[in-house]
Amino acid sequence: MSEHAGEISMTFGELQAIDQEDIIIVVDVDSALQISKECLASEPAKTPEVLSLWLNKLLRAYLDEAICCFNAFKEMCEWFQVMVADSSKICTDHNTIVADSLKFLADYKDHLLRMGERLVHGAAFFLFNVVKGVLQESEDSDLNPTAVDLHLDVLTLLKDVTAGSRRAHARITALVQQMNEITGFLSSRIAHLQAYIKTSELMTYISLHFIRCDNEDGKHDTDMPQWLKETILHLCDTVLNHLETIYKKDILVVPVGKVEEFLKVTRTYLLRLHEIFKAGVNQVDSTVSETLLELLMSGATKLSHDLGRDIPLLLATYIKPYVMQVYELIYSIEDFQKYFISCLLDPEPPDQDYFDLCMDCIAAVSTDTAEITPNTSRFLQKIFEYLFKDAANFVHPKHYERVIDAFGTFLYLGDNQGMVNYFCHGLFEKDIIVSQVCVDILMLLFRLKEDNKCWNTNTIDDAIRFWNKCNNAYAVFSQNPSQWHVQRFLKYFHSLGKKGLPPFTTQNFRYLTAVCCSDAKIGMKLLKRLEIISSAVPTEIEIYYEVVALLELLAQQNGTDCSKWFQQAFEMSKELLSREKCTVFASAYFNLLTRANQASQLLILQGLSSVNGCPNWHRQKFLHTCKTNADSQLRAFAVRHSLEADFQPILTAMLKKPDPLSASNQSWQGLSKSSYARERKHTCPEHSLKRKRTETKPKQIILDLYESSLQLGQCRLTTFDANDRSYLDKVVANLTSILSRH
Repeated sequence: MSEHAGEISMTFGELQAIDQEDIIIVVDVDSALQISKECLASEPAKTPEVLSLWLNKLLRAYLDEAICCFNAFKEMCEWFQVMVADSSKICTDHNTIVADSLKFLADYKDHLLRMGERLVHGAAFFLFNVVKGVLQESEDSDLNPTAVDLHLDVLTLLKDVTAGSRRAHARITALVQQMNEITGFLSSRIAHLQAYIKTSELMTYISLHFIRCDNEDGKHDTDMPQWLKETILHLCDTVLNHLETIYKKDILVVPVGKVEEFLKVTRTYLLRLHEIFKAGVNQVDSTVSETLLELLMSGATKLSHDLGRDIPLLLATYIKPYVMQVYELIYSIEDFQKYFISCLLDPEPPDQDYFDLCMDCIAAVSTDTAEITPNTSRFLQKIFEYLFKDAANFVHPKHYERVIDAFGTFLYLGDNQGMVNYFCHGLFEKDIIVSQVCVDILMLLFRLKEDNKCWNTNTIDDAIRFWNKCNNAYAVFSQNPSQWHVQRFLKYFHSLGKKGLPPFTTQNFRYLTAVCCSDAKIGMKLLKRLEIISSAVPTEIEIYYEVVALLELLAQQNGTDCSKWFQQAFEMSKELLSREKCTVFASAYFNLLTRANQASQLLILQGLSSVNGCPNWHRQKFLHTCKTNADSQLRAFAVRHSLEADFQPILTAMLKKPDPLSASNQSWQGLSKSSYARERKHTCPEHSLKRKRTETKPKQIILDLYESSLQLGQCRLTTFDANDRSYLDKVVANLTSILSRH
């Protein structure tokens, strides 16, 4: 309180009577405020009169002398709020205050700007309150045009003062919140669309300005500023409200002919949102994450009407691409990733489907040229786990194709070895569906690299060595499903590198099984070797396994007629089939027999002993084929053999022609892991436990080495690189060392 306060005793009426030029001489700001408050305490009805006096005379007098009136604006704001609260309807007093405020701002805008940011913020806060109060009172009727004009002028004032500011004061939050509230009234009238747009523009401008200032000054907040949060939520809500008008309402508020223009406006809000995140927003809270997620999901929302045939195309043109641009900027924000993952793990509602959102996320990461961070890698892995938490997407043809295309393309464009390793590890998962998906994704990656000339001799050879090493890690006659995937890759790279077949040995069996194709010459060569070594029951374990290996390879030779061998080796085969421990022979034998002609099948079936409780899959499959064969003799001899009950459903399903899944078929929705996962772990009976592998005999090693050296001698030296020559030197050194010891 100044010294004048104690000396002057003045009524409000006397204050009104003072000329504007004399006010600064007679009474200071604090005294004038005190006189006004005393008047309102005794006569509250004079609030409009008091406010008008300040707007038309007192503020002008003090600002002419560059006296700060920040406290005056604070008091005026409170007075106006009390006045609005006490009014049951809009009255001429409100209109008078709005008109006085508009004229004051027009006359004293430059004065306010010269006196600095603090005073401008105080004035803007009061003027926004006037606008908001009047618009709120006229919500059910036409909005006061003078209030809208005042609002636009305040926006201009704030933009001018913000341009010269370097720090976001706490007052900015209150001002942005006021603007956000005012847009709620403006949005209800299409006539005031431009005012709404300009408000959003200023909110975006303020946020961008202070984000850039903070970036230049090296300042990084640990939490998202409230003013920035308000702006982002405003932009998101605006887009969502626009889209809700298009998507869900049976009667379009916007005429069909104006939808394109309406969506062009919607696009501007997406562009502003994109601009804000592009400026460098690194933190978002759960509320913002939730709203962003809702916005991203809106891009995949289906129309609930057919009011305009062109609307889907317009949405694809003006909305979807710009939603994806926002997605490309926010997917890497750690807070957003955590919220997204929490929704995947615990969706609300429980049946919420995030498939399309996940597909868009993978696409956003794929098109982004930025380096893929460890957090983003883990984020994508969680998305993959969500997509295959059950078998639903695996048996849905369109969904499955989209997933493979999305992840395969991502691996190719992202060039991230960590994610490639993740899918390589997934190949060996016990979950057969996850394993299959990982293989299909990797195969698409390999083929994309092939189409784009990314493979060379060295990388192909490295790939062959790697997958061959994986293949050799399995038992010789393993039935592990993951080995089939490994062999698929091995065959692909063998063919891509145009490699020749290695010599047939038991040690090369796994490689040959993977890469050997159906060929008449190869088939005859294998058959000839089989006839030589199977004239009698094998007495050596090496011969036994070689017979099994030859049977497995011959099963891949569709053009090779083995009927003669089945006749010649009938007694030998019958003896081995009677031995309980010869399970691998039985599997290979019946696998080949299933592909034989009917005469051979009938011969074997006539002499086949009936066995109860036989768990051999290939034997059961052969018998089932005979039981359902068109030939009456095969069916007659097969009748005396019983099929295991556990095998019957799958054997029946294999022979039945599958029905194509249609888009309307929803039977895949309940396919949890328990519907296809093995309930009990397989344990071998004690008498059939796998024996330890015997070490290769030295003579066999020498023979293999000799055959390999002959094959190597046929290669051109120009194909050898420094690494190859180094290995050759080591081989020669090892052989020299061996010979020197003997």
